[in-house]
Amino acid sequence: MNTPQHPAPYGPPAAEPYTVALPTHGPARHSCLPLAIGAAAASLVWGAVLLLTGPSEVKAPEARGYEVSANLCKDAAITELGSLFTANGGEAATLKHKVIDRSECYRELEPKDTSMSSVSTSISFVVHKETDPAPEVIAEAESAGYAPGSKATVKTIEGLGDHAFLVTTDLKNTRMVTLTAVDGGAEYSIRLTGSDLSTSDKSRLYSARTLEPLLVKDAKATLAKLKH
Repeated sequence: MNTPQHPAPYGPPAAEPYTVALPTHGPARHSCLPLAIGAAAASLVWGAVLLLTGPSEVKAPEARGYEVSANLCKDAAITELGSLFTANGGEAATLKHKVIDRSECYRELEPKDTSMSSVSTSISFVVHKETDPAPEVIAEAESAGYAPGSKATVKTIEGLGDHAFLVTTDLKNTRMVTLTAVDGGAEYSIRLTGSDLSTSDKSRLYSARTLEPLLVKDAKATLAKLKH
C-alpha cells in the first residue's frame, strides 16, 4: 500500500454546549488553538449536514472504557522515545463535545545524539461517541502519499488495538513518521516531524525502522493509561 491520508470525524448535530480547554502560555499555543477551534467549527458543519440528511444510522462504536486526558502531555507515554530524545516543555489542549472528546499534546524533542536533527511531535487521542473511526483511519493509511512531491510507505502494525498503521512520508527536506491506532471508538495518533535544510539525503533524520518499536511500546502504554 503506497498511497493519501487525513481523518475527518463526523457525527450528529452539536445540540449541547462544548468546552475547550486551551493552553494559555508557551511557544506551541498557536498549534493547539487552530485544531481545537477547527474541531468545534467542524462539529457545527456536521450538524448542519445531518439536519438536511436526517439521523445517522451508523452504529456507535464501542467505548471500551476510554476517556480523554485533561493533560495529554502528562499522560501520553514517551518513555521509549526518551531513549533517543529529551522532551522540551509541551502544550496540551482538550475539547469535550457530544459527538467526540479530544485531547492533544505538542512538544519538541531534542536528540541525545547531536548528529541527528530535532523533532517536533504532536499526539492526539480522540474518543468517538457516535461514529466508528476505523473506516476513515484505514482509508487515510491506504491513501498516504497524495501530497505533490511526497513519497510514502505504509506498514500495518499487529497487536495494537483493532487497526494500527505506521506511515512514513518523505518530502524534500522533511520526514513525518505517524503511528495511528484504533481501538473501538478510541483513536490514538502520534506524529514525529523532522526537517533538515542542510542536506537532501535525510541522513540526520530518524528512520521509521528506528522509531517503530519505540512508538508502538509508548502507544500501548498510553492506551492502557487512558482506559478506565
